[in-house]
Amino acid sequence: MCTSHYIITLSKSRDTCLPQVNYDPNDLADVDNPESNNGRPRTALLHDLTISCKTISTNKARYRCGMTGCLQSWSGKRQAGRIYKHILDECKCVDDAIRKQVGDAFIDRSLHTQLEATEEDSSLEKMSKAEAKKARALKINQAVLNLICGTGIPPTIVDTDEWKNVMSTIDNSVVTYGSTSFVDTYIPGEAAQITEEKIRMLSKLKNLTISYDGGTTKAVESIYTIHVTTPRRRQAYLIEGNEASGVSHSGPQIAEELFKVLYILCCETSVSRYVGIKY
Repeated sequence: MCTSHYIITLSKSRDTCLPQVNYDPNDLADVDNPESNNGRPRTALLHDLTISCKTISTNKARYRCGMTGCLQSWSGKRQAGRIYKHILDECKCVDDAIRKQVGDAFIDRSLHTQLEATEEDSSLEKMSKAEAKKARALKINQAVLNLICGTGIPPTIVDTDEWKNVMSTIDNSVVTYGSTSFVDTYIPGEAAQITEEKIRMLSKLKNLTISYDGGTTKAVESIYTIHVTTPRRRQAYLIEGNEASGVSHSGPQIAEELFKVLYILCCETSVSRYVGIKY
């Protein structure tokens, strides 16, 4: 897979402010939320990342980010995609270890990982009808993800009646996911999985070059990217994306972003493998 064919999740700079907080944190009170014996078992990571609370004024249940200093909270049930996306893209109070743990969880939820697990379990010929239907749905949704990221079309196309008509004509037994699922869960999961693969590959090479560059989007956002380039074929791999509008792009700020990537790569390799830093 070529990383340029996928939308890589861009993280907010830790120096920038959070998007508008969803709810007044002064109207929240933490509550105990013991595990229930009914329904689906709770996901440990989700509950480690969040804290149950309620509104003081209306006594309605909410949950808030569990990172010390973060004021973000949400209503409704805990949603993995929403929480993981917040930790990776928005929260500036999370440390690198937790960020890595959430990235790994995103990989486990990716369509690619699910499809590999399904294909390893059994061949299509030996699957039950239900298993074969699930595997076919995963393949189709993976193809839709590739189409969205490879062509740059808006993910909301899958919510239109025209799209649903196309899919029902091709196979009315398969339903594609909505745009929210692709944007919040499956595209970030695919990006994390591809990045992890490339980091493992780069760990086997020497004389790498790390580069830092930036530009402005049509929405007037300052986007900075960090690539690692191989020595022989000069193949550049996108490792990190950073939306840093309003941040002074000084030497120390650029160095901080570069060292974040070096830290990630040092988990797999050694800094001595690098011969140049370019920005």
